[in-house]
Amino acid sequence: MTHMAMKEKKLSREYMSVVNTSKQDYLSMHSTKAFILGTVTYLFLYLLIVFALFHTLVGNLDKMVVVMLALIGIIGYLMYLYVFMGSQKRIAKERYRVAKAALKERIDDWNILEEMYIKEEENKSPTMVMESLEEYLPTEEIRDEKKESKTTS
Repeated sequence: MTHMAMKEKKLSREYMSVVNTSKQDYLSMHSTKAFILGTVTYLFLYLLIVFALFHTLVGNLDKMVVVMLALIGIIGYLMYLYVFMGSQKRIAKERYRVAKAALKERIDDWNILEEMYIKEEENKSPTMVMESLEEYLPTEEIRDEKKESKTTS
């Protein structure tokens, strides 16, 4: 039982997003995040390269160079996005599959634990409950010692 609790605590953050969503919703959410992250990353890198090239092309800057840089940027963005989104979709599918398998394993563990509790409850009789309580209750000797220590103080 302790093992299950430790395992659940460790994995709960990772897999809670899978519990309440369908596979299509999970992939859509992950794809949207990947699209935004990929676009921001590409835009940052592209602007960095353009600014680096700008210093070398200042003297020869004309419309053709600007159009060529824009065209290369758009084509590069589409190619980058295609590759990046494909890899992110594969990663999301694998994460979803692993999370669902772990969740199924956890549900199986919970069912086994529930069966153990049911069997334990069925096997307990009132005398067994009293016997188990007596283990935790202080004996008469201990109670007498406590009374004596209170009276002396």
